[in-house]
Amino acid sequence: MKWLARLVAVALLALAAWWLMPRFAAFDTTALLGRDRDEWKLEMVPQASIAATYLAERDRWLSFPVPAGADRVRIVSNANLFNLAKAREARTADPRRRWRYALDIEITDDEGAVLLGRRHHHRTDLAELRLPDERIVTPAFYLDETLSPVTGVVVMLNLGGLPQATRLRIRLADGDPDIADVAVRAYFPEPAGERQLDYLWQRLSERQKSSLAKGSVYAHELLTDAERRNLLHNQWQPVGPRGARGVDFRGRDLYVLRDVEGEPVDDPVSPAGLVAAPGRPVMLPLPEGGGTVEFEAIPLAADGDAAEEPAPPRLAGRWHAGDSLLKEDVAIPLVAAAAGSAPLRGERRFGGGLAELEANRPLALRAFMDIAGTRTEITPDRLFQRLFIADTAQVASFAIAHADGAATPIRVEARYLQSAANPGPSPALHYAFSAADGSVLREGDAPLIADASRYDEPLGALPGSMVSEPTELLFSVPPQATGLHLRAAAGGASRSPVLVGVSTRPAQLPRHIRAPEDRYDFAAKGLRVPAWFPILPQDYERLIAGNRSRLVAVQPRPPRERPELLTGNFIHDDFRPGGRWLARQLLTPREAGSPVREEALPAT
Repeated sequence: MKWLARLVAVALLALAAWWLMPRFAAFDTTALLGRDRDEWKLEMVPQASIAATYLAERDRWLSFPVPAGADRVRIVSNANLFNLAKAREARTADPRRRWRYALDIEITDDEGAVLLGRRHHHRTDLAELRLPDERIVTPAFYLDETLSPVTGVVVMLNLGGLPQATRLRIRLADGDPDIADVAVRAYFPEPAGERQLDYLWQRLSERQKSSLAKGSVYAHELLTDAERRNLLHNQWQPVGPRGARGVDFRGRDLYVLRDVEGEPVDDPVSPAGLVAAPGRPVMLPLPEGGGTVEFEAIPLAADGDAAEEPAPPRLAGRWHAGDSLLKEDVAIPLVAAAAGSAPLRGERRFGGGLAELEANRPLALRAFMDIAGTRTEITPDRLFQRLFIADTAQVASFAIAHADGAATPIRVEARYLQSAANPGPSPALHYAFSAADGSVLREGDAPLIADASRYDEPLGALPGSMVSEPTELLFSVPPQATGLHLRAAAGGASRSPVLVGVSTRPAQLPRHIRAPEDRYDFAAKGLRVPAWFPILPQDYERLIAGNRSRLVAVQPRPPRERPELLTGNFIHDDFRPGGRWLARQLLTPREAGSPVREEALPAT
């Protein structure tokens, strides 16, 4: 019977081989290299170490056991991008481009009670290496994925005051649209016994010794016994999540390059100047006397990127003389000194005032003038304003100080972020003034301007985000009001958080202005006393740590259009101040022969 059993087994193996043969023949081995067909990955495997990572998901927690007595935990996370080529293009177009994501991290006990819970916001970059053969690779990669991991972020948590900690939970809270998912791994310190320290170092490979001694001044061969024992004392061991792979969690093997001969690919440095692009004008203050302005421009995108032949580069816009009555449309062609040379150049004569210029393609623009016989750059410095996020759940509170018991002027500036592709309704701002005992003295709602700003730009926001034009609220706050609380008004149709900033100035502080020299702040060099002084919110540190602030790049505004002045549809009324005052009649000679207007008879 044994020979019959063997015969049946051989027959079954032959049948299995016959069934699998065409499938193996059709199997694409390039899948091992990743669907993006980066052959370098398979070549780099011998020079890489493998780290088991686990995906942090939005809809469920990733749970790790906390070893008994553990006093620290190190959490390493890698965001994974959908498209590496697209990420490279984004970083080339904007060298400040970074990718943001947020993780909810909790430490719980056996009963599930949260001992420590916090949302951690991360900002990461794309790292690349240039090999000696000029190939560009990423320091970390996946073999069987098209996703590309960006630079890892490390979070260290102190568990010393949490003796009941038994579980570490991680969940993805938010991320940029370019991020497919986030892979995380957790490490806990593993103490080594004194007897183990005597022989553990001898069991390490040369590569492991070099890795441990990387933070030391000396190579591992020159370390003393005490230094080696200290290195072994501080070893970290990975811990896997609870549950079954594929059911309770998803995993992915991350390959990290070690000791590779290569140089980091530096971030592309953006050219000097202001960015002028379609729909994104540059505001250029001009000195009072005016003069010929020379422009230098460097294209920020290659001409060959477009599917069709691009139009010749040029600047177009409007010159304002300081009021809405005198302005002029301008067009400035830009040409290269020689074929293929940079930068592009153009010039035009302007009077004093403000030039609003827009380019027909993205350009880095600089401006120069001849001032007192010297070629001087008049490109304005970029100005930034820090605003704080106030939504319906979290209030931004500001303390108000009063000088000599007098009322204090307060200016509130509010904006909100919106998407250019899908703009929503504008929110409203709720404000409340409180007394020292916390009672509300006055509150109300103010609608925000819905128009997106053409001149200002939010930094660090999601791609495609725009900021609204500022809404300004001015208050004269009585001395009994000591607090101002701002948030997005509840019940509105918009879910956009409000960005707020508060400024003040002593009511008795005089402000000196030279007219017209100070109109465009061309020669002030930041030496003038500002009109308003910003106030930091009471919980400033918490807002900064919680990523609840935004920087907005701001520019001067062109003069407001006033068609009633152009048409002469206005009248002048006498303004008489209140209280006790003195006045004198001023007599001026009337021009001989000029007609007497009926409206002027009372003053003639």
